[in-house]
Amino acid sequence: MALFKKKKDNVNEEVNKNEELRDMLSEAYDDIMKNGVQQDNNTEKTDNSKNSAPVDLSNEIFEMNVRKFQKEKNQENLLAVLRMLPGRKFIVPSISNMDESIERDGDKIKLKEGVVLNPALLTAKDGKVFIPLFTKEKEMVQKSPSGINLRMKFEQCVSMVFNDKNPIWAVVINPFTDNMIIGEDLLRQMFVPVEKEENKKSN
Repeated sequence: MALFKKKKDNVNEEVNKNEELRDMLSEAYDDIMKNGVQQDNNTEKTDNSKNSAPVDLSNEIFEMNVRKFQKEKNQENLLAVLRMLPGRKFIVPSISNMDESIERDGDKIKLKEGVVLNPALLTAKDGKVFIPLFTKEKEMVQKSPSGINLRMKFEQCVSMVFNDKNPIWAVVINPFTDNMIIGEDLLRQMFVPVEKEENKKSN
């Protein structure tokens, strides 16, 4: 399996730091279960009403909350990050089943027929595998192995972690800079897999 190689190997350090947050995460879980963290069905809709308040979900605010938590790890700062995750889209590097994934069609560029893109992954020295989530391209440091970036909702990434066929242990936000790791245990407590949520709606 091809992996998105990481230049700065500080993932293990963050994993160890996250071990110390278990009590905090338990409290955060209780708070979120009480106040809710599930995605609003209107997350991607834009309200153009003149009287509506501006939506406080920009990348800048999210990044600020991530860095605030990394600087001072406490329940309040953790919740500020977790509450902004549902419905949020991230840039994810990809790998391709072909050496060249795109081709020109006149003035247009398109994917070649038969191309399959999958998220590129990071691996730590201890063998743990992570799916990297970037808030913007300049956070990536390296180009996507396929030359193509995927845009995935956080829930899609969580479902990959929950899939037993995938070796993914956690998601990591901006691994080359902020390096905020959210492990499978916390993800399973906090977030409902996309398929499970869809099944509930259909019933």
